[in-house]
Amino acid sequence: MSTRRANGEGSITKFRNGYRGKLCHNGRSKYVYGKTKKEVSAKLQQIRTDIQNGINIFAPKMTFMELLKRYLSSYTADIRPATRQNYEGYCSKIAQHHIAEIPVAKLRADDFQNLSNYLYTEGRSGGAGGLSAKTVRNIFNFISAAMKTAIANGLINNDSSRFVNLPRLHNVEKPILSINEVQRLIDAAEGEWAIGVYILAITGVRSGECLGLRADCLCFEDGIPYLDIKHSLRRVKNFNAKSGEPKSHLILTDLKTDNSRRKIPLSKKTAERIQAHIDHLKEKAVNCCGLFNENPFLVCNEIGNAVEPSSFRNYFNKIVATAGLPRTTTQHTLRHSRCSHLIQQGCSPKLVSLYCGHSDSGFTLSRYCHYTLSDIHNELEAHEIR
Repeated sequence: MSTRRANGEGSITKFRNGYRGKLCHNGRSKYVYGKTKKEVSAKLQQIRTDIQNGINIFAPKMTFMELLKRYLSSYTADIRPATRQNYEGYCSKIAQHHIAEIPVAKLRADDFQNLSNYLYTEGRSGGAGGLSAKTVRNIFNFISAAMKTAIANGLINNDSSRFVNLPRLHNVEKPILSINEVQRLIDAAEGEWAIGVYILAITGVRSGECLGLRADCLCFEDGIPYLDIKHSLRRVKNFNAKSGEPKSHLILTDLKTDNSRRKIPLSKKTAERIQAHIDHLKEKAVNCCGLFNENPFLVCNEIGNAVEPSSFRNYFNKIVATAGLPRTTTQHTLRHSRCSHLIQQGCSPKLVSLYCGHSDSGFTLSRYCHYTLSDIHNELEAHEIR
């Protein structure tokens, strides 16, 4: 006598030229079909996942928002927390548009074009205007990935989002600081966090990379001192937070690409200054009765732990004001300035690309190689045929 299958367990039987899967949920049956048992088994597992994620598997047609949530829950298990936070933010932006409730099978290019126009002109929260062209493009990259899963699962035959005319990216030339201005900023920095301003200015690392540096990141190889860049400090949503726990937390995230994980060689003077700061932190640890972090962050609080990026940003802005620099000067301005100075001083674009952690030297040249009319004139004069 056969035993009755449990709710949600599912079964697979031979059916015509392939196999049929059946899954019962709350007294109703859902059927899926495929040429092989393995294919049907995968479809049944996807249905179980959808049930766990609160998706109505008996809805006549999956909506666009349900598709995005299904993609986020089932196909992005190994993404970085910061990336997952971005994806959830994209979903919240799309949820404000009527496309969210349209069945996936009925989506047309006009719907996606309307979404793109809306995001670009009205996408910010609270009616504060539109999103940048880059953000809109990032959102549509996310949409494209989700639509591919819809095709793979037989929900649609074509991805109509690929026909959208997205807003153009405009390469706005960002201002850079002169070497004298950078030195003024370094000189104006005071207190324990001055080392952070110094590292940003001298190395051109990203802000999160700087705040993620710890004492063991200062290394030596064949007598050459260097900073080992392998993490970035971020405050991100705590996806595993339980009731009563903080909804976000500070974490050290892995860097996105192999190029981002890099070694930045230091001059003897720079290495000595960083080492002196580390020695200072070790002296503080002696007086902290064992409470000080054994491997302190270079930019740290009173017991050697990481500081809030927002707190350091406020400190940085005060230093900018003290140095008399434009209010638009940000931490990234120092990165932009450092890379531009290296290019102007004749460093190989490939070398600067590796130094900065860029994907390729072409990006480095397009982003940091700035020439004025005078620069072009002088260069052509030097190479004029006599």
